Amino acid sequence: RLAAFQTLLRHQDASSSADMETRPTAYMKADFANKYLGGGVLGFGCVQEEIMFLLAPELLVGVLLCEPMADGESVEIAGAEQYNLHTG
Repeated sequence: RLAAFQTLLRHQDASSSADMETRPTAYMKADFANKYLGGGVLGFGCVQEEIMFLLAPELLVGVLLCEPMADGESVEIAGAEQYNLHTG
């Protein structure tokens, strides 16, 4: 339950000056699209969440390890590197 969450979060600045794919790796990236980590990346999905997971293939490990998230849950993955670019 979110109400039971006791850890304070660091201050975060929001910016719309760059898209998720070109933002430097030091920035936190958040996605709120799906209760399944990675959305349809291993199926037929091809929108922002799936593209983010294909650009940083290390994120795919989380798809295999994480159960569907319940309301109020989140998953944090740190240190994933982006290995490729895309257009379109």
